[in-house]
Amino acid sequence: ADDYEALEMMTLLDCEVMPAAAHCTVAKLLDGLRSLKDRVDQCLGAEERVAFEDDLHSILFKMVDRPLVELLAQVSMRFYRSRPIPQIFEGEEGLRAWRQWRHQIIDAILARDPERARFEAERHRRKLLLRLKRERGARARGC
Repeated sequence: ADDYEALEMMTLLDCEVMPAAAHCTVAKLLDGLRSLKDRVDQCLGAEERVAFEDDLHSILFKMVDRPLVELLAQVSMRFYRSRPIPQIFEGEEGLRAWRQWRHQIIDAILARDPERARFEAERHRRKLLLRLKRERGARARGC
């Protein structure tokens, strides 16, 4: 696997988990997701965003009963984090993009709109893969 294959796998799995989470009716989990949404704008650094992502996925996996998908996502995430690769969402522009994405997907799930959740997950995946492609091109050119 190359540096980004695990990230590509995680986003692919998100495209299944996030729409499925929009079907959840468990009030405690929905309240937890609302509380988590309040943290998005408070995340400044990479460590805070990593903790947020862990908490988000923890809630999502409780909202859906997909143990194999969860296992694959956990393995992909650990593999991704074990490699020294640059941050994807760097600087002010990257932070804004990350926050916007998180607000959009959480709003779709809380609205119990699986089609919108799938749309947001797939849109994020496309944007992320485009960022990765540009970064790989820059690294290949020695920039």
